[in-house]
Amino acid sequence: MKKRIICFVLTIVMLFGLLPGMAFATEEEVTEENGQAEVVSPDSFDADEGTLFIGEKQYWLDNGAIICDGEVAFTELNDVQRIALIDGCLYAIVGAEETWTEVLHIGDLTLFSNGYYSLTHAASGMSMDVMDGLSANGTNVAVHSGNGTFAQQWAIRKNGDGYVLISRCSGYALDVCASEKKNGTNIEQHPYHGGANQTWYFVPAEYTISYNANDGTGVPANQTKYYKEAIVISSATPSRDGYSFLGWSEDKTAATAQYQSGSSFTKDANATLYAVWQKDTPPVNSDA
Repeated sequence: MKKRIICFVLTIVMLFGLLPGMAFATEEEVTEENGQAEVVSPDSFDADEGTLFIGEKQYWLDNGAIICDGEVAFTELNDVQRIALIDGCLYAIVGAEETWTEVLHIGDLTLFSNGYYSLTHAASGMSMDVMDGLSANGTNVAVHSGNGTFAQQWAIRKNGDGYVLISRCSGYALDVCASEKKNGTNIEQHPYHGGANQTWYFVPAEYTISYNANDGTGVPANQTKYYKEAIVISSATPSRDGYSFLGWSEDKTAATAQYQSGSSFTKDANATLYAVWQKDTPPVNSDA
């Protein structure tokens, strides 16, 4: 079986609605309509008055940044003025804004159309899973039989030109350990910081390379190309009366070939390769 390099991309099963985004509530909704909101001012940093507890994690403010267990938790948020715990979710007022922004969604509630996703491995059908459903920093992430638990539910948030995946069971981000770039590097959960090792891109895991005989006969069968893997152009060649086969091109009208049978195709895209033909020169009649 060929490997799928992007193994969690093909099947994204939505559990609770739309892609998660930033959700907003007015300060009136937080302080009056929701009596469970615990509002923390930037003047209070001590554990008794200035810390919010979400599960085993502690959140507080320090010079405009939200701190989680001693580390900056949301690097994209600057000049945070206040934070609040509302129905188990973390909200913040940033800068001169007068509205509360949901920055971390945790718990059973799906507020403001936020969604969670199950990511399924294309080859095995198993789900991406925080091992044993632990909330500890550094817990391994692996594949496991699908069970729908919080350990297999992920929030997908925009992060620059990519996305960050936040575990529902811990609030931590999917993280490539120590920013390593080696084969076999461990994937774990880690407090969110938005760095490159927590940024993920959603691309097709496989592509179809098809062939068109371009007025000839004997077209080769389609081939499947996997992301970042080269394929070998089919050795089967078409035929056409009165023409010589030169090779293949992505341009149907090409007079010269881009690819030959047995050469490599590396482009990560669906593609159709057209046969390139050269008209045979008719033989010269010496009796003429």
